[in-house]
Amino acid sequence: MLSLVGLAVLRRQLVRRFGVPALRRGATAPSDPDVELVALPGPDGSTLRGLVLRASGASGTALVIHGWDGSAADLLPVGRLLQDEGLDVLLLDARRHGGSDDIAVTSMPHIAQDLAAAVRWCRRADLRADRLLLVGHSVGAGACLLVARGVPGVDGVVLIASMAHPREVMRRLLVSAGAPRVATPLALRVVEHLIGHRFDAFAPVHVLPLLDIPVLIVQGERDATIPVIDAQALAAVARDVELVIVPGAGHSALSAVPAVRTAVRDLLARASSAAAEV
Repeated sequence: MLSLVGLAVLRRQLVRRFGVPALRRGATAPSDPDVELVALPGPDGSTLRGLVLRASGASGTALVIHGWDGSAADLLPVGRLLQDEGLDVLLLDARRHGGSDDIAVTSMPHIAQDLAAAVRWCRRADLRADRLLLVGHSVGAGACLLVARGVPGVDGVVLIASMAHPREVMRRLLVSAGAPRVATPLALRVVEHLIGHRFDAFAPVHVLPLLDIPVLIVQGERDATIPVIDAQALAAVARDVELVIVPGAGHSALSAVPAVRTAVRDLLARASSAAAEV
């Protein structure tokens, strides 16, 4: 049995290594004259920051969220594509990322809380929020699924390099960090305690089958962080899905986004068709 002192040490080590990003990037607005820096209310009295791109005659809004240790600025190539397709775009910094406020521990469910707050803000702001698309990268992709499950009025979701199950990702990270294999089950339970949820409760492969909206899954062929098999597992359980494997792309190859422009257009058409049938 591990002593209470040992558990406390393990907890501190896990928070330091996996509970929050080590560094912040993208805390200032890009120099592009048409990029608007905004502040919006977040969970528990926090302030979230984001970047807004406006489309002339917008037909809806896309809410875009980065992955672990990323920022809104990382997703500007995605935002530009969506803006070109006639959507207003809010690129959000989750807490402890970019210019947003701090948080002691962050995770997929915490990022989903930030994203849900941003949805509420979009519906009060002067963005065209009567049609809403959620777009997420990596951990942010899973957060999009949680929001789509819990917040009414989401018309479609784009998952970029989404994991299928966080337990498997955490297990790989722990092993690669040198944790003894015999200790990983306990470490995984401690991580669940830190997050406040069991992995099964928010695993994308379990949440996705609950959604009856169009989904686009974009996966890099050479992603060394999230393997292609995760994207295939997600596609296998989705109700209305298109899977696009981008040749030669890695986990953070967001500059490859123009390769999926046609798939994004198809998703928007499917979302419009589904909304018309309601």
